[in-house]
Amino acid sequence: LKMQFPRIKVLMFGMPEDEEEFISAIRSGAIGYLLKEASLEEIIEGVRSLARNEAVIPRSLSLALVEYAAGIRTYPLRTEHGFAGLTQRERQLLPLLGRGFTNKEIAEKLGISEQTVKNHVHSILSKLNVKSRGAITLQPASPPSFGALVSPPPSVLELVSKAPHGDS
Repeated sequence: LKMQFPRIKVLMFGMPEDEEEFISAIRSGAIGYLLKEASLEEIIEGVRSLARNEAVIPRSLSLALVEYAAGIRTYPLRTEHGFAGLTQRERQLLPLLGRGFTNKEIAEKLGISEQTVKNHVHSILSKLNVKSRGAITLQPASPPSFGALVSPPPSVLELVSKAPHGDS
């Protein structure tokens, strides 16, 4: 919806109290997220809040959003095809994209044509629901300095390698 109607304000309601589902909804363009326990009054107030250009976020999930925005935590990229539905070849390209290799460099490294690389890159961007290859990084930004209490978030590569792989 957000891609076709960029000015639309999306309020998700009847949603589970699940951090990954919540972050996935935010990534997809939702600016409101109400749990399934929300009353009719809360839904109405949520719509009014969106009309005032205010985000609607459950308190119980607000820390997840702050940690995600700060780069302290990451969440797997999820789509209707499981973990982004990346093929084995696309998973091979992902670390090279994340390190900033050009299509030509990737083609040379993998022994495939530059056009094939372009096709794979287009497919990866679509499956990961990102607009540019610059959004794919393997070295996440360093989290704020909290000493030894916080470990850096896993990279996209780590998330892909731990995800269940389909037959594609």
